[in-house]
Amino acid sequence: MDRCNKPHDKPAATQRTERAQARRTRERVLADLDLAGGDARYPRDRQPAQKPYIYAPAMPSLDLIQHIRVRLLAWHNRRWLRALLSRDDHVLAGFGFGRAELQWALRLPKEMDANEALRHKRRHRANASQPTD
Repeated sequence: MDRCNKPHDKPAATQRTERAQARRTRERVLADLDLAGGDARYPRDRQPAQKPYIYAPAMPSLDLIQHIRVRLLAWHNRRWLRALLSRDDHVLAGFGFGRAELQWALRLPKEMDANEALRHKRRHRANASQPTD
């Protein structure tokens, strides 16, 4: 079976020697071009123009961060509710949910928090079922 002579087949000492030779050659070429420490694509007299300084804050606004946080939380909550729909009805009843309630909450617009709507609906139902004196 023929083996290719790949670089990783060579002894480590030979690889180090070849890398050192390549580095010395590269440094010699850069010195000849008067580019030591510069960019090989652009000689010093032909450096690209400097880009103008533009103010760009390093951190986005706190309103944007809050908006993203709220949307991610709403997405996570809806995902949790969809996972609950895969459970049996008696398991949902143990959590205090009905399948119809979960489906209703998932049909709400994306801008609304489905969990908050379910809490509000439960609170309203609990207040309605309490006897008034």
